Formats: sequence, C-alpha cells, structure tokens
Amino acid sequence: MTAPRDSPPPPDGPALATRCPRCEYDSPPAIGAFAECPRCGVVVAKFVRAPPTATEAATEPPDPGPDREGPQTDGDLDLATVADGGTLYDPDQHAAPETAEDRAPAIPVRFSQRVREAKNRDLVHGFDREVQWGAAIGALLWLLPPTRALGSYLNVLVHEIGHTATYWLFGYLTIPSFDFVNHGGLSVAFARLETLTLVVVALLGFWIWQARGHRRIQVFAASILVLYSLLNWTQGHQHLFDAMGHGGELVFATIFLQRALAPAHRFDTLERPLWAAAGVFVTLQLIAFSWTLALSASRQSAYAQGMRGFRHDLLRIADWLGLPLPLVAASLGLLALLPPLVAFWVHRHGESWRQAFIDLLAGPQSHGDAAPRQAR
Repeated sequence: MTAPRDSPPPPDGPALATRCPRCEYDSPPAIGAFAECPRCGVVVAKFVRAPPTATEAATEPPDPGPDREGPQTDGDLDLATVADGGTLYDPDQHAAPETAEDRAPAIPVRFSQRVREAKNRDLVHGFDREVQWGAAIGALLWLLPPTRALGSYLNVLVHEIGHTATYWLFGYLTIPSFDFVNHGGLSVAFARLETLTLVVVALLGFWIWQARGHRRIQVFAASILVLYSLLNWTQGHQHLFDAMGHGGELVFATIFLQRALAPAHRFDTLERPLWAAAGVFVTLQLIAFSWTLALSASRQSAYAQGMRGFRHDLLRIADWLGLPLPLVAASLGLLALLPPLVAFWVHRHGESWRQAFIDLLAGPQSHGDAAPRQAR
C-alpha cells in the first residue's frame, strides 16, 4: 500500500536517507517495505543503484571526482583535454618522463622502400573492377566490326600525332589530317624552317648552362644535344619520321594503359575505365594490323600500292633496313605486345627507377660556380 503524500517518513528508518528522483524527498533506503517513496509513490528501487559487493569494490576504478573527468573518445577523435576548474587539462603535463629511447632519432626509411610499400597498396587498385570493365569494353569494341572500323581512327590519330611531333621537332611545319576515303591519315609537311631547330639547340644549350655545377646532368644534356645534331644534319631524322608513326601508337597505348593502372584517387571514377578501353583497343588494332600484313599476301600487295602517291611507313623502313616487308611487319607485331608489359612495369617500379635516375644525374656537385666562396 502506498503511503500518503504528506505523511512524514517512518521514525524508525535507518539514518542513511535516499532522495526520491521525482519529488526529491529524503526517504529511508528503498528496501523492504520502503520500496516506494512515502510522499509521491515512485518506486525508488528502480532508480537506486545497489551497493557494490566487496569484489566489485576492490576492482572498480576510483572516481575521478565531480570537477574532473577522465579522457574521453569520440570515434577516432581524442577528447583528452577537458575542463579542470576553469583551465584546460593538458595530458602532456601528466605524461611519463621522456626516456632515452624516446629521444633517439627515428630510423630513416629508404625512398625505394616507401615506394615499394605504396605500390603494394596501389597494386590492388590497379586491377580493380573499373579497369577490368574498361578493358573488357575496349576488347568488345574491337571485336565488333562496326565499332572496330570507327575506332580505328583513334589509331590513325595517334599515328599521325607521332609523325607530326617528330616533324615539328626537326623544323618541318606539318599538319595532320584524316583520309576517310582510304581509311587512313596523312601528315602534310611544308618547307623546313631552320629557326625551329635553332630554338631546340638553344633550349638544350640553356639546359646545359642551367645545370652548371652538376656534371652528370650536363653530360646527359650534352649527349642529347649531340644526338639531336647528328639526326638533324643527316638523313637520320627522315628514318625517324617513318618510324614514329607506328611508334606513336606504341607510345600512346602505353600511356593509356599506365594511366588506367594508376591509383584510383588520381583520376575520376569514369576516367580510368576510358583509359583502359582506349589502351586495349589501340594495342589490339596494332597487333591485328601487323600480323595480318605479315601473314597475308593479298594484304601485302594492297599495302605496296601506297596511298595517294605516298609509300607507307613500313615499306620505307623495309627498304632502309634491306629486309622483306613480312619480317618488318612481324617485328612490329612483337613490339605491339610491349605496351601492356611496359605499363605494368611503370606502374610497379617506375617511381623508384625515376628517383634512382634523378639521383644518378644529380650525383656529387662540382667545385665550380656551385661551391660558395670562403672569406679570407
């Protein structure tokens, strides 16, 4: 039975009182007949914590006190700094004293080791589902005849870009164009402008001057200058023109596949599958062209007729090397297998080799202009 609201507490109750959570009436401990508040009737026993046993009292951590709370965590965020009497509690002030091991310098990690660890993490992302779908779409587009005929102009585009870039490098004003009648392309070269070659030589010379104090970089730049001069003032650049058509296809196929294998955070979600599709399509198209030309006599006869009075690239390369056309075409077919392998190698080891090459070029500085003068 519930006691009346205004009735006083029993006089024979224990000295230790329990406050009601509703009316804040100090009543005896909520045990036995006093399980309810004598004033409001709330079951106090539901809100009163039972006293701990001897074992729980021995293992329970001490109360930090009402004015100071222990360190709290909110997910991964450390909330160790809390209010303490109007000041901020800094856990570093209460940390253990620093030892000799803490003061010891950190062991440096080699750059190659960091790159290897990063590549191990990125290797999984290199062949994720997005890239697999992109490669499958590129292969499907090549297998279907309508899309293969339409997509073959991507090979024509990168083929003519390879020609055009090489022509401009050696001073020939060139404009690439498509030939939709013969399903190919042409790079129309105009008269040579020697000023462009002088600009290239001047840039290489400026690089050599800028790298003073670094002998290895100067030797590397000077080697490029000598090679460029030999190709420029001989017939070597003409042979390079012929080779860089299909060479451009190899280069761009490698770039496409390497960018597809790059970590996902470097490109958008849709970009990597597009790179994979383009790289696979260009590679398959080049392989099919090379081996068809190497094994089909009718294809060789049609190829030998040229296009609009111009001879095709592989015919000029075969005449220059003194080799039969099928052998040159088969060699190109073997080279067409390299873009996937090179792209994977660059994805796996390119950064470490690039850094090793930079370190090799940097080397020890010379004692020329780079060395500071000491006061006498």
